Amino acid sequence: MTAELLKYVRVRLSAGGGIAALLVVSGLGVPGSAWGDRIAVLDLEGPPAVAPRISAALGVAIMRTRAHKLIPGKPLDEAKLVFGCMNEEPDCMAAVGKSLRADKLIWGKVKPKGTGYRVRLKLLEVGAKAVQATRARTLSAEESKAPTTAVERLVRALLAIKKATIKIISTVKDVEVRVGGRRAGEATGRVFVLRDMRPGKHEIEVNREGYLTWRRDVVVQEGSHLELMVDLQPVAKPLDGSSHSRTAWETTFWISALAALGIGVGLIPNGLRIGELEDSKEEQIQRIVDEGPEPLTAQQREIADKGCDASELPNGLQSICDEGRGRAIAQNVLIGVSAALAVLAGVSFYEAFLASEPSDERPDADVAGGQVRWRVAGGVSPRGASITAGLQF
Repeated sequence: MTAELLKYVRVRLSAGGGIAALLVVSGLGVPGSAWGDRIAVLDLEGPPAVAPRISAALGVAIMRTRAHKLIPGKPLDEAKLVFGCMNEEPDCMAAVGKSLRADKLIWGKVKPKGTGYRVRLKLLEVGAKAVQATRARTLSAEESKAPTTAVERLVRALLAIKKATIKIISTVKDVEVRVGGRRAGEATGRVFVLRDMRPGKHEIEVNREGYLTWRRDVVVQEGSHLELMVDLQPVAKPLDGSSHSRTAWETTFWISALAALGIGVGLIPNGLRIGELEDSKEEQIQRIVDEGPEPLTAQQREIADKGCDASELPNGLQSICDEGRGRAIAQNVLIGVSAALAVLAGVSFYEAFLASEPSDERPDADVAGGQVRWRVAGGVSPRGASITAGLQF
């Protein structure tokens, strides 16, 4: 560790009596804009006589790259215990890196091998929650005593990540490609290649005006080469608002059909009551005739001949006739309304479900002004109701 690399190094004794170096770096003569990723190193697991020394050399090697910023880490065993990362799953280790405010996290283990030691390191992309690279190197007994050079080579190999490529083959030409919401470029044909893709998860988006956006989450491995087949589907465009028109006709059909059905059901009890009133009227008239003197008076004969239309009626018969007339008028009105709604339901059913789609072609000039219209007319009176419907060209 030289003065030009470190402004200061704080050293503490580990619980096992070994030395673990916690590197706190500032400056190094490199402008702030030159820093790359913020990398945190977790002190390696391994023999107490060797692991702390290799951990310190690992921090020095990262700083010597002058492309990344080393930030304080913590012992690997402590991080695993606190966060519950006993199996070192990427998602869990990413939480460790996030707590350290790191872009990347490096950890590993040191194990005896022969007369030397085997050092195995992992590099994790914290944001992507993916292990980008794994590298290992065996250090001789001499190298383990002064591991700086050997560890620098291991770090250079670890950080020299092989980028991936994604080849996008589209069924449509001249598509726009976005990665993670950012525009990556536009294909001049049907093929577009994304180069230098970091390992991890990426959201790929392909679009073109007039087509539905194609979107997928893709996980790429270090140095991999993927091909994505993209089948863009055209957006279904309504012709002259036909889809909206059909929806309106469907709504009209259901409303008119249900209303006609409701009125039809309501006509039943009213019709039964009218029938009861008719029977009561006939009974009253027959009683007047049977109980009257012989011969019948002029008033009795008028009631027998004209019924409710007689000029003067007894109170009981008068109330029956009044109720009967009111219910008859209401029945006729409801029949007329129900019939009109039934016609409207028929027309809207045809327009919503049976009529063909309008053509893109414009009509000829001599028929452009033509239009088919329905004409519905009705009439209501105390004697009945009528309705007529027809087509007008």
